[in-house]
Amino acid sequence: MPDATQVFLVDEQPKIEAEALQDFAESGYTACLGIALCFQLGARIGEMVALKWSDIGEEKQNHIHIQRMERKVHAEQPDGTWKSAGYEVVEHAKTEAGDRNTYLPKKARDILQTIKDWNAEHGFGDSEYIFLGKDGNRIHSRALDTRIRKYCTHIGIDEKSMHKIRKTYISALVDSNLLDAGIGLPAN
Repeated sequence: MPDATQVFLVDEQPKIEAEALQDFAESGYTACLGIALCFQLGARIGEMVALKWSDIGEEKQNHIHIQRMERKVHAEQPDGTWKSAGYEVVEHAKTEAGDRNTYLPKKARDILQTIKDWNAEHGFGDSEYIFLGKDGNRIHSRALDTRIRKYCTHIGIDEKSMHKIRKTYISALVDSNLLDAGIGLPAN
């Protein structure tokens, strides 16, 4: 596959982030800011929507502890087939190495403060989860993936998923030689 479809190119990332900020300004939907934050953290989509306020600075100042994820739940039907039954948050990451403290750059801290302020202004200041829908409930991964695809279409680039943000983040670490220095994310 061409590299252009596997990561967000240098000129695409700021356009996607601008789309997300504009969408948030118009809709007040914090999922938009989840996309901008994902470029800063390189987290998996299921990890993003399972983040809690208590994860910030829990063990290290200016870090977020990524330690849980959302996963799809399936239920067996009477005919023996399986059907999607929603989502649940599990108290572990995808892999053992996935439980990590990730540095929060200033841009990430600013995004989180905007979310915290919005949640408080709309009566959701007591919620344990960071990303909420307008009803005050935790959002699901589909909310992020649907939006990122919409943004790609709107700015006229190939449609890319949230996972491509993770690949972009890891590529930037590799390009900066930060992975060799022991900084960054575990593989896939």
